[in-house]
Amino acid sequence: MVGVSASTGAAMAVFGYLFFYPAFTFHIFVAGALAAAMTMPALLILWEERVRGRIDEMLPRFLEDVAESQEAGMTLLKALEASSKRDYGPITRELRLLTAQLTWGVEFEAAFSSFSKRIDTEMTVKVTVLLLEAMRLGGDLKATFNSTASFVREVIQLRNERESQLRPFMMVIYVSSFVFMVIIIILYQSFFLSMASGGTRGGSFMRLPMSLEGYKAVLFDLVAVEAFFGGITAGKLSGGRALTGLKHSVTLLAVVTVVFGLFFLDPILPSITDVEFAPYAPSHVNPVKVVAKIADPFPGSGVQTAYLVWTSDSWGTNKTVEMDYSRISELWEAQIPPHPEGTEILFLIRALDNSGNPAINDNENMFFGYGVAG
Repeated sequence: MVGVSASTGAAMAVFGYLFFYPAFTFHIFVAGALAAAMTMPALLILWEERVRGRIDEMLPRFLEDVAESQEAGMTLLKALEASSKRDYGPITRELRLLTAQLTWGVEFEAAFSSFSKRIDTEMTVKVTVLLLEAMRLGGDLKATFNSTASFVREVIQLRNERESQLRPFMMVIYVSSFVFMVIIIILYQSFFLSMASGGTRGGSFMRLPMSLEGYKAVLFDLVAVEAFFGGITAGKLSGGRALTGLKHSVTLLAVVTVVFGLFFLDPILPSITDVEFAPYAPSHVNPVKVVAKIADPFPGSGVQTAYLVWTSDSWGTNKTVEMDYSRISELWEAQIPPHPEGTEILFLIRALDNSGNPAINDNENMFFGYGVAG
C-alpha cells in the first residue's frame, strides 16, 4: 500500500515536471503528489493507532479476568487458558498463542516477552515487565493483576485527558494555516496582481522584478510548507509522535492545493472585443488609431499586455507594436503609421494575460483592414 501510494505521488510529480515545469501548475502537481504519497502511510498509521488504542483499552479487562479466575482457585496457566477463550479484540489471537506456548512448556518469562514483542505497544511492554517481576519475587499474583489493571486504567485516563487538553492547541494550528492561506490569497489578489496587470485592474504603478507565475509559485510553496510542517506539529502535540501528524499534513495539503488551484490556476483566455479604428479611409499622411476592449476578469489573472500586428503586403511581412491602456476610456490603443496611397492594410490584435494565456482577434480569420486613399 505504501509502495502504491509512493508510486502514485512520484508519477504525478514526473507528469507535472514533463508537461508544466516551470509554470505554477507544476507546483500544484508537486503538492498533490506529496499529499498522494503520504495518504497510505497516514491511513496505516491512523489504523495502527486505533489498534493500539483498542489493545490498551482491553488490557485492564484481560488482567481483571485473570485475577478473577485465580480467585476462583485456578492456577495462572488455567486462568490464562480460560481468558484466551474470551474476546479481547486485537489481543485475543496473541493471547491464544501465549497460552499455547505455555502449554507446550515454554518458560513464563520467554512466553510473556514474546507476547509483548508481538503486540508491541508501550503499555503492553510496561505491563509485561511488571508481571514478570511479580512472578520472580512471588507473592499474591491476584493482587498484582488487579493493581496492574488499575494502573493501566489510570494511565489511559491521563492520556485521554492530555489529548482533550491539547486538542485546542491542535485546532490553533489548523486555524493558523487557513488564516495564512487566506492572507496569501488576499495579498496576491490585491497587491501582486494589481502591480502585474496592464490596466484591467487599475493599472500598475511599478514593474514586478519577477513574473507573476514566479510569485504565485513562491506564495503557494510558502503555504504548502506551512501546511506540511503544521500537520507534523499537530501530530506531535496530539499523539506524541511526529508521524502521527501525517494525516493532518495530508488534510492541510489537500485543502491548500484545491483552494490555490481554484484561485491561482488561470484557464481563462483574455477577451478582445469592440475593435475600432479611425479614420476609416485615411490619406497617405494620416496615421490610423486602433482601439479595442480587452478584459480578463476573475478568475482570470488580468491582462498583462496587448499587441497590434499589421501588414501592408498580405502578410508577406508584418510589424508589431505594443498597445497602451487608457485609464480614461478603459480601452487599449495603438497607431498604425501613414502609408502610401493605394496600400491595403490588414491587422489583428493579440493579448497576453498574467498567467501567459494568449488570445487573438483576427476578425474570424478575415482580419481587420482598410485602404489608404489618394
